[in-house]
Order: sequence, then C-alpha cells, then structure tokens
Amino acid sequence: MTAVPTHDLPPYRAMLAVDVKDFSSRPGRDHHDLTEEIPGILRAAFARGGRESAWVDDRCFHRSDGDGYVAGFRPAILPFLITTFLSELQNELAERDGVGRGDHRDPIRMRVSINVGPVASSGGNTIADGSGRARIELHRFLDCAAVRQALDRSDPATHVAAIISRHAFDDAVLTGYAGEGAHAYFTPVPVDIPEKKFRGEAYLRVPNATGDLVARGLQPERSRSSGTATDAVDADGPTPQVRTTITNNDGVVHSGIGNLYTRRQRRDR
Repeated sequence: MTAVPTHDLPPYRAMLAVDVKDFSSRPGRDHHDLTEEIPGILRAAFARGGRESAWVDDRCFHRSDGDGYVAGFRPAILPFLITTFLSELQNELAERDGVGRGDHRDPIRMRVSINVGPVASSGGNTIADGSGRARIELHRFLDCAAVRQALDRSDPATHVAAIISRHAFDDAVLTGYAGEGAHAYFTPVPVDIPEKKFRGEAYLRVPNATGDLVARGLQPERSRSSGTATDAVDADGPTPQVRTTITNNDGVVHSGIGNLYTRRQRRDR
C-alpha cells in the first residue's frame, strides 16, 4: 500500500476582521479617507488596552479591503481580542463620533469577527499569508445575518457588534483566560449560509448594547420568534433567550442576558 504523504500543520493564529457598516452608502469622496482611517482606529484600540506593541510587532499578516481590515496575530493575544480590544474599540469609535459631530459625519460602526486556527504564515505578510479554512470561517461569520442584525437593531451609540467563533470562545472564554466581567454578555448563534455551503456556531458580543438589544436581548429576531438560526432553519440552534448565570471552572463568574453554554453543559449536550 502506497503511503499517503503528510504535510506540516501551519501555525495557529488569532485572527481579527472588521467591516464598516454602510460603507457603500457614504459619499464616494469619503471612501479613501475612511479606508485609511480604519487601521489607525484599530491601533488606537490596541493602545487604549495597553497592547499597542502587539499591533506594531506581532501582526503576522494584515491587509485592507477598502471597507474593512483583517489581521493575524500569535494566538496568545486571543483573550485580549475578545475582551479588552472589543471594549476599547467601542470606546475609541464613540470618542471619534463625539469629536466628529461638529462636521455632521455619520458615526463609524463596525462588525467584528474573531477566530483562531492554522493558516499560512510566512512572516513576510505575503499575499498568501492567512490562507486557510480558519480564515474563510472568519469572513463567513463577519458577513452572517446575526451580527448584521445586532447593529441594525441598536442605536448609533452602539459602535461595535462582534461575533466570535466557537473555537475561539472555547479556547479563550471557557478556560477563564479572557477574564470576563459582569458587563460582558455572549449569546450563541448557529450560522448557516447555504449559498456558501457553510455552517458553524458562534457567539455574539456587543460591548455597549442599546435600543432593541436592551429591550429584547441579543438573540437574533428569527431565533427568538421561531427557534431558528438567523441565516437558515436549524432545529438544533440555541434555546430562546433568557437571563443566564454563567459559570466557569465550577464557580459563578457573572450573570448576563442571553444563553451561554458552560463547560458542564457542553458535555451534556
């Protein structure tokens, strides 16, 4: 029998992708300046969280696609991305919105996707760096209806709606490394995008929930009303939203709006 050749697994990377809401509806004359502003906004959020050096020195790959940005980092920074970075990005955009009100600029609001997994990484930020299934998942989650709805159902004061892959959530949150406090709410959402032949599970997090997100919670509208996923019907999706006590390592961490599967609950599913 002929031996099947093996290949070395690429390095694991924590990955971040962002997209500006309603970018295409802004005047074309503003696109250039906003595209150039995005990396500076992200760097400022890292700096506010005390990790500017990670943005400067630890990016394994990074590139802009006009209305968004993607970057990969060493996996150790994953807990920071999920907690501190998201909160500081909300703060940075809120501050810029306050400064910009004088010239009638629309507020900058962002969807954020976070994932972790093996992807190509040469260390030279080549065009192929970041290639891999985990990178594809990163962008699928970023474009899913659940995170889009989170911004649509909130007031302009909500500048950030994030979606975190189950893999990233398990590695950074359930282990306790993310160090979440009582202000951080996660809601699990199944994602099904038939035209892309993609299915997955992820978790919504909105650092500053407003509007309908406060009145009715983070659970996407179709999930609340019918028990289905936002992108397609999924009978195995999360249960309707309730106020949940979140436990971690057998100790109570905080209570939050939404559903969170604890380590024990996951084993029983």
